[in-house]
Amino acid sequence: MGGAGALIYLLAYLFMNLGAFGLVVMMRRQGILGDDIKDLGGLVKRSPMAAVVMAVFLLSLGGIPPTAGFVGKLVIFMAAIDARLYWLALIMVLNTAIAIYYYFRIVVSMWMDEPRDESRTRPARSWS
Repeated sequence: MGGAGALIYLLAYLFMNLGAFGLVVMMRRQGILGDDIKDLGGLVKRSPMAAVVMAVFLLSLGGIPPTAGFVGKLVIFMAAIDARLYWLALIMVLNTAIAIYYYFRIVVSMWMDEPRDESRTRPARSWS
């Protein structure tokens, strides 16, 4: 069960990271993001769709239900508990809580802060 959970989580984690970093690359190419995470502040006002997509990726990375990240983490937690590795399950829960804190900070900034500028994002037409 642990191997299946790890595979599910690794595939979900790969998709979540590729999506989040792809969105950041798209916004960087358009000059919207710089080197600071605060550049994501107010993203919902500049590009609502980008904010929703990024929020889904970040919440999934944190393991919030009903995302794929949650399913993967749940299977891994259950495998650790079935194997009576309670100390490992506790460490996983603590690490998840820390990760959720950091991911939520970014999501809150995207939705609650004022944007640094009013430029709008749009999908890149090419990668060249």
